[in-house]
Amino acid sequence: MLLIVSGKLGVGVVFVQGAGSAFVDLITSSFWSRFGRSILVAVVTCLWAISMPVNSATNKTIIVHDDRGGGVVERARLIQTYQTDGIRIEIRGNYCLSACTMYLSLRETCVLPKTKFGFHGPSSRLYGISLSPDSFEHWSQVMARHYPEPLRTWFIDEGRYRTVGFYEFSGRDLINMGISRCKV
Repeated sequence: MLLIVSGKLGVGVVFVQGAGSAFVDLITSSFWSRFGRSILVAVVTCLWAISMPVNSATNKTIIVHDDRGGGVVERARLIQTYQTDGIRIEIRGNYCLSACTMYLSLRETCVLPKTKFGFHGPSSRLYGISLSPDSFEHWSQVMARHYPEPLRTWFIDEGRYRTVGFYEFSGRDLINMGISRCKV
């Protein structure tokens, strides 16, 4: 993990290796003398905060704002980590598109009624290029596993066949399907 610490007089870089172990590489030798103890306190505080284990007892919440999606594989891995760590997702932005919608699989995800959700089927990273039938089926099933019912059935029956553009649902539509509404 790379953490940039900046201030009026310079910039420092903290490289973190594993939980609680780290070393500091300072860009200029004068950096340390300029910041002295205050930078040490900041670095130690940051290292302590990022090395703390996350568990369901901490009630960690991540707020999602205006997420355009991204790769299915990467998002599925992130979701698995969030599920293991008991992290709650609140989708509070104006939109949640493509792979962002996969957050709906997490037990404690909530949405705002005004948020627009964009669903489409799996496609190549090259816009408009179709996947082979076997790949299309595989990735459709991977995506579908990240949707609760009845959204899962809709996606398999209809939603996955649109690979250019989006089917749009409002947060209110999803709340009506059983997704939790975020408290305002």
